[in-house]
Amino acid sequence: VCYTFDKNDLGKLLPSRMMNSHKGSYGKVLIIAGNETMSGAACFAAEAALRMGAGLVKVLSDVQNRSVLQTKLPEILFGERKDLKESLNWCDCILFGPGIGVSEETKEMLEMILEEGTKPLVIDADGLNTISRYDMEINYPYGLILTPHLMEASRLMSCDIMQMKEDLCQNAYELA
Repeated sequence: VCYTFDKNDLGKLLPSRMMNSHKGSYGKVLIIAGNETMSGAACFAAEAALRMGAGLVKVLSDVQNRSVLQTKLPEILFGERKDLKESLNWCDCILFGPGIGVSEETKEMLEMILEEGTKPLVIDADGLNTISRYDMEINYPYGLILTPHLMEASRLMSCDIMQMKEDLCQNAYELA
């Protein structure tokens, strides 16, 4: 069974905002995204987290992306990839992968996140491509969302896109 949400569902699913609250009342999102040529991926992900109501958003990205991100979104926190360990303790949930690139460093960062295994995690884009490239086994105990488009899903399942399209719901079930 497949189900999609529409505008009518939002009022039932999204919590209301408290009268006396501050940004710390609404969660801390950690986004690991954007290599030196993909600042837009990190920027779009951070903006989406803010628009969805996150109180604090921290982006770990290539140092060359600092000025772009903090000019476009001055409300975000910025860190470098080397800050990952301490940032995992800071956050409530994690987004890993948009525009980060596929490399041994990316694999090591993802392994560190998976090893910690204590926060809800969304793996997107190059995070999924890293899983495929390095044939990583994912056993994440806390809460995991994968967001593959057809090409990423076909890589994860070692098949072609036409096979994925034949039965999208069944293939999504098998991938999950």
